[in-house]
Amino acid sequence: MKNVLSMITSTICMVAVVIFASCQKEENHSKDKDHGNLLEITSFETSSFTISLFNELGKLQTGYNPLSIQIRNENNEVIIPDDFSLHPFMHMGHHGHGAPFSTFSAKDGSTDYHTGFVVFQMPSHGDDGYWELEMGFSYQGVDYELTGRVEVMETDDRLVESFQDDSERNYVLALQEPSRAKVGLQDVSALLFRQDESGSFIPVDHYLIDHDPRMPTMDNHGSPNNQVMAFDQHGLYKGRLSLTMTGFWRLNLQVFDENNKLIKGNPVDEDNPKSNIYFEISF
Repeated sequence: MKNVLSMITSTICMVAVVIFASCQKEENHSKDKDHGNLLEITSFETSSFTISLFNELGKLQTGYNPLSIQIRNENNEVIIPDDFSLHPFMHMGHHGHGAPFSTFSAKDGSTDYHTGFVVFQMPSHGDDGYWELEMGFSYQGVDYELTGRVEVMETDDRLVESFQDDSERNYVLALQEPSRAKVGLQDVSALLFRQDESGSFIPVDHYLIDHDPRMPTMDNHGSPNNQVMAFDQHGLYKGRLSLTMTGFWRLNLQVFDENNKLIKGNPVDEDNPKSNIYFEISF
């Protein structure tokens, strides 16, 4: 799909902010030896630069999306910007909303990419609901801004939850790991964000996320030795997950605040075969 963007150039104190007329390439899922295990999701072309988005799936989907960003000039040379920012926004008619995202920084051991992540709460719905990425970077004393439309696919399993607490504050909770589940005890992690008054999503610290994995197709049996996801850093929570066999698992969730007050989620019992917030894992 091609997006035509207007070009506006202004100079303030010798620093120019440029919004390019850009052209988005068709998705390219072929592996390039120069990118290792990364697949190109899409790219945006301007008169001076090509901004390419990569991850290991070659697509964007609902939930947690790690991203690697590469910028090349008109000579196809990788340039190293002083910084890079990316802000997602969902357009829904006369209203819209943002999504949780991280800062983007130079990848460890490489100067070719800036890495970070975005958590998309919902898939694209054509013109009735579409995602745009507002991107910006500085290079050789010039600030550049670019907006491009992207396609976000729905995942088969539920990997993200949006919910409200008793005060009607909005939260987004996304499964980060395992990205490739296995039989046995393994690391599990999730990202928790809360929407502030400005509409931005900020990381929530010092909460607790309990998980109760069950197999609905196998009499809803559970598994032993699970460890609650405790706060690690910047909205990230880590624990241990036990999966005793392959198949479909539901990770029933309960979120507690820093005072151990239950924010969302109910325990699994005879009356409630599942929590009202949960993740899904199939493998």
